[in-house]
Amino acid sequence: MGQTGSGKTTLGAFLMRVRQYVLVPDAKGGDRTLDSLGWPRVRQWPLPRRYRDRVKDGEPVRVIIGIRVNSKEDFEKNAALLRKVIASVFGQGKWTLWCDEGQVLSDRRYVDAGDDLEKLLIIARDRLVSIVYSVQRPQIGRTTPAASAAYSQSDWLFVSNTRDTRVHDRLAEIAGRPAAEMRGLIEALPRYTWACIGLDPTEPIRLVTPPALRPVSTRTQSASSRDKFSTFMWGDAA
Repeated sequence: MGQTGSGKTTLGAFLMRVRQYVLVPDAKGGDRTLDSLGWPRVRQWPLPRRYRDRVKDGEPVRVIIGIRVNSKEDFEKNAALLRKVIASVFGQGKWTLWCDEGQVLSDRRYVDAGDDLEKLLIIARDRLVSIVYSVQRPQIGRTTPAASAAYSQSDWLFVSNTRDTRVHDRLAEIAGRPAAEMRGLIEALPRYTWACIGLDPTEPIRLVTPPALRPVSTRTQSASSRDKFSTFMWGDAA
């Protein structure tokens, strides 16, 4: 959780280094910061066969999902695609779903995938699904119900510097820690440094400063040269 420009995407990219299968729904429809990751962009679902084959072979698959938006019609097509992806993740299992724009994905005025995201946040752990959910502030829960589940169901909360006392108080409530302790910690965080707060109040709070984004070579995502069909996780080929 952090304001615009706080480095949420940089932090997310750092965390994704240890995840083998990652889907990143592009809620903005052409997010330049996501493009800087160097990951391939996929404009269809189910994924093309080459990615399914990579999963079957145990090779990493990390992709950005979404079309580039230039009109209202494009936005509606992109939203429909992302809703389809998010609705499918529970049945497939094993994915890490990185919601870099959790508010836009959840909000009924935008992508409107909040119900499926809320379900994933609450019960998808048994399907080996991991969720990384980025937002600006707790108050968005008023228009995005999934946001409340994101806080209450998370193993860890990452928060950057903010002087918004409502954020401090909400985090203290969620993490079971004194509000004064949370306020002093968050206000003292240097820029681009994050406090990693476990929901177990006996755990130490860790400080994280992720390295700057460096584009990842798309060659690591190249298609398999073998022509074979994989039904693992996706069913019929597209």
